[in-house]
Amino acid sequence: MFVVLLFHRASLIAPSISTYLPQAWRGAFVLSFVWFLQRWKTNFIAKAMAKPDASSVDRDRISAFDKVSSLGLIGLGVMGLAEACGVAVQSILTVGGVGGNILTFTSKFLIYRWNLARSLVFHQKVCPFHWLHW
Repeated sequence: MFVVLLFHRASLIAPSISTYLPQAWRGAFVLSFVWFLQRWKTNFIAKAMAKPDASSVDRDRISAFDKVSSLGLIGLGVMGLAEACGVAVQSILTVGGVGGNILTFTSKFLIYRWNLARSLVFHQKVCPFHWLHW
């Protein structure tokens, strides 16, 4: 409500500010959405860390997830604010041409290899001739 009052007073004092009001609304929406996600993540992680049956390995993973997700939310907020203000984030993120395609395929390959290694660690050990069962 305070934001509405602030925008209304600003438009009464300086009528030319009304051209920037849609950008300000979009920015306020992005900030409130990212803030909501941050609060939800904090509550979720606090509940997960409070469980008495969580081992130290789980707590380390949850702590790492907390840090990485905080960085992701910061990046999401910055990109959302830039889009709300009219900056084309897509053109900033695009490496362009063949380089963009190489980056895409490399990231897909790295994600595939990471998931494969993770599945080998958490599942049963694979014997070299495991696939030869008749």
